[in-house]
Amino acid sequence: MTEDEQPKTPVDSIAQLVDLVELQSVEFFELSARAKAGFDDSIGAEEDEPPQFRLNLQAMEGLIRVRLRADIKARLGEVAVDAAINYTVQNDFEVRRDLALDFANRIAVMALLPYMREAIHSQTTRVFGEGLLMPVLRAGDLQFTEDDSVE
Repeated sequence: MTEDEQPKTPVDSIAQLVDLVELQSVEFFELSARAKAGFDDSIGAEEDEPPQFRLNLQAMEGLIRVRLRADIKARLGEVAVDAAINYTVQNDFEVRRDLALDFANRIAVMALLPYMREAIHSQTTRVFGEGLLMPVLRAGDLQFTEDDSVE
């Protein structure tokens, strides 16, 4: 820190963090669906399986990015959706990693799920001829720890 820079104010709670962030964007990194019928019968599963989720949390100066990936194996084929929701944070505040992860679990994932649900339904309707619906996930159903999150 230079002499002119002031120390950043730490954020102490989710309530405080919610007041300091602004939704910047939602972006997709992968949207894919592969039907089981055709050249490769190893695609898909005998029965529909629940989605497998992975989280990537990036908390850096001025930005919190929560990236969520869902991989689904279903009787009709396979689906992958990889999306991120980006929040800007006021620059004069410092967000601890554990608080950013709590924000990801309680706020960001829940905000991102409707985008992913629509993407899954849209992709599978086009490719399978039948739209898959991601199950309803309530707050707390998806909980990621620091060990689950990859940088």
